[in-house]
Amino acid sequence: MPHGIEIENLYKLQNGSEAALGYFIEKYTDPLLFYAYKFISDKEASEEIVSEAFCKLWNGREKAVSVGSVRSFLYTVTRNACFDFLGTFHKKTFFNAEESFLDTASGYHDIHADIVYTELIEVLVKELEKLPKQ
Repeated sequence: MPHGIEIENLYKLQNGSEAALGYFIEKYTDPLLFYAYKFISDKEASEEIVSEAFCKLWNGREKAVSVGSVRSFLYTVTRNACFDFLGTFHKKTFFNAEESFLDTASGYHDIHADIVYTELIEVLVKELEKLPKQ
């Protein structure tokens, strides 16, 4: 469930606040980089793909209707760009997130599972970093 700060930044993003975009960049860059790298195993390309996802978010910011739709949008755009990069992008699995933040019928379960997996890995890495060195 989104917190007040997330909803506030969503509203600001819709109204053109670059600081609000910065909030979402800070929140989602690391998980998206991990997600992209999981697909393509290329650090530089992953960084470029994630940067482009945030550009697309900025360009379509007026269409963002919820914090969840922003997150799904970023993951979907990243996934599609990874498929394009790999040259294995199949029209059958295409989900045009750039045109709609609302349409989650096609591929929603897969992207949701990917988001949960990526966030779980992020939590595990943070907890492992807290363990004392041996």
